[in-house]
Amino acid sequence: MITGRRLALRAINAIEKVPPEEMQWVLIYLTSGLKPPPDETKFDCAVLIRKYRARWHSRLSERSASDMIAAEGARYRAGLWRVHQHLGSTPQRYRGTKTGDLFAIFKLGGVKSAAYVKTVLRG
Repeated sequence: MITGRRLALRAINAIEKVPPEEMQWVLIYLTSGLKPPPDETKFDCAVLIRKYRARWHSRLSERSASDMIAAEGARYRAGLWRVHQHLGSTPQRYRGTKTGDLFAIFKLGGVKSAAYVKTVLRG
């Protein structure tokens, strides 16, 4: 039988393994009573979009960044994504580039619109 104390210790041990950049989301969910989205890929995609903004558009305002990310996502979807969507991992020549990061985002769901990106960036 699992006691409440043992369950709490398991939760604490699991939380300690969370990367520092994701800890804010764990704290938000714990303190607000909200639950993470049931679809983990949507959650992971949102994390990648936030990292993309931090890496490539950190100096832009939230609105400008969401518009730029949506435009770049639409361009990628219309062009290279048609070729890349069947690949299992990021093509070697695009690793560490915007295109490589967009590949990872699209593998988990993609960029739907500027409004979607703005919602994701707001958390």
